[in-house]
Amino acid sequence: MTSRSSMLPRGGACIPCRRRKMRCNGGKPVCEQCTEVGTPEDCEYITGQGTVTRTQLLEETVDILEARIRELEHPDPTSATVSLRSPYNASSRNSRTRSSSYSPAPPLEIPTMDVLSVDNDRLGGQHVLSIPEVHMIIDIFVLHSSRIGFFLSVPSFIRRVRSPEVSSAHAHPLNDILIATACLWGCRFAGNPSIKSKESDLLRQVVQQASGFLLTDGGNPTRSVMAFIQAEVLLANYFFTTDRLLEGRYHGSAALSLVLSCRLNLRTTLQPSATQESSSRAPRQASIQTPHDFVQIGERVNAFWTVCSLYKAWAAASGAPSTIWAGEGSSGLRIEIPPPLSMEACEKGTVTTADLNASSTIMDVLRNGGASSLMSLTPLGLYSRAALLYTHVSWAGSRYKEGMPLEEKIALYDQLQNLHGPATSFLNGVMALEPVRPIRYLLTVSTLARSALIRLHKDYMAIDAYSRETCLSSANSILNLLHGVSLNDIKYIDPIMAMLLGCAGRVYTTEMTRYRNSIQRQPSQEDQMYISGLLASAQQLLGLMFDYGAICPLMISQANSLANVLASA
Repeated sequence: MTSRSSMLPRGGACIPCRRRKMRCNGGKPVCEQCTEVGTPEDCEYITGQGTVTRTQLLEETVDILEARIRELEHPDPTSATVSLRSPYNASSRNSRTRSSSYSPAPPLEIPTMDVLSVDNDRLGGQHVLSIPEVHMIIDIFVLHSSRIGFFLSVPSFIRRVRSPEVSSAHAHPLNDILIATACLWGCRFAGNPSIKSKESDLLRQVVQQASGFLLTDGGNPTRSVMAFIQAEVLLANYFFTTDRLLEGRYHGSAALSLVLSCRLNLRTTLQPSATQESSSRAPRQASIQTPHDFVQIGERVNAFWTVCSLYKAWAAASGAPSTIWAGEGSSGLRIEIPPPLSMEACEKGTVTTADLNASSTIMDVLRNGGASSLMSLTPLGLYSRAALLYTHVSWAGSRYKEGMPLEEKIALYDQLQNLHGPATSFLNGVMALEPVRPIRYLLTVSTLARSALIRLHKDYMAIDAYSRETCLSSANSILNLLHGVSLNDIKYIDPIMAMLLGCAGRVYTTEMTRYRNSIQRQPSQEDQMYISGLLASAQQLLGLMFDYGAICPLMISQANSLANVLASA
């Protein structure tokens, strides 16, 4: 491996270092930064000689998926569907085409059970884990499954794992991509070093399995489409957690594209006797078999809310407002399904058809944010409400542009104030829950609620005292929440927290810079105490982020980014 101590020429840094805004030494085949953070496989350089890197292919594939999502959310009779290629498949890199318009292609395919179960020979004939190890690791996984986006019935999943058709002398459970992905997470949660050491090998197997699943619309769809969506959600959260954001966006986009193609937002997919009618105005949709019982109905309802919340929140946190639904003139995606259901109630048979009667839009969901309405929501229901509120506020705030005329800033500020009431109402509802529910289970919801207010006001901190007060109060409240959680009590933290905490930290650095620039005299002791208080809060937050980096590597990169901002504040 080569190493360079001299200054790299412009454009000479590897792609991951550019993305993380870290200083790259240009070492090949792997630079020092990528080696230190434990992601040597991600280190790639743009050669400028026509070679397509895996990162470039991922970026283009995400663009295609997001175009598909916009098409499905806002049907246009002139739009054709788009074809997808696996960004993990090396052969795709040499046949890349790029177009700004849609071209006719086969629509989305539903994977069948045969597709989901990969032949052992294709994976090299050996398995990373034995069947007893798989069963043990799945037991570890289910302890944390609800917190990493698992929406399927846990008892049904366990029966599937231990069934003879999956675990026998003639079959291995790791041939099933969902089971393999669950084991990937189980290895991450395991305390046994020998099990944890198999995580990287299992990741390579899962990625190899995923590379064979192109999304096109053929065959006889089965219930296993839900397993495929579930695997994509788990992979998205895994890559977000491990600071591989582009791959996380890819799997999140693929999941939502499939959910919308299956029309899981519509009531027809919940009716056992219903047929899937296609609309002449909508793009061709993938079909899905009708559900057999309320367990499968609950899985479909929760699949939609899990995937929609995941995709929308990460699009907003990543600064991609173009992926959010249209603004004030649109009510958003049509929803004909109820809020997230309790899978325990579905399994016990206490859910009735009356519970399924719902017809609303995304915006209708956001208008009901009081404490009384939140009390009855499931944990997924709370998370969905918080994620969608944060998303909509981020979309509205993204219209602010540096250098826009003052009159336009004031007009936009007045429009944003209309969102302050709903955001505050939701936060008050969440705060009413905080004393009666363990904070570690509400941490992400509580942080999203406060981050929505920060996102609403942060661009006006320099010119409006109320915006400054709101942002600082919200950031301080987030810091207090973190102090109330013991790192020893949790093995997982939602990776979106890394993005939210980075944003909260920038509230302190922005105010430090503003205050210093506003002082026209020798700083008084009061001035110095104020700035020292801001610095102490920022450093506390930074220290907590580095602590959480032990279970969420994304925290480390976001903490490093915040540290750089703090050093220059």
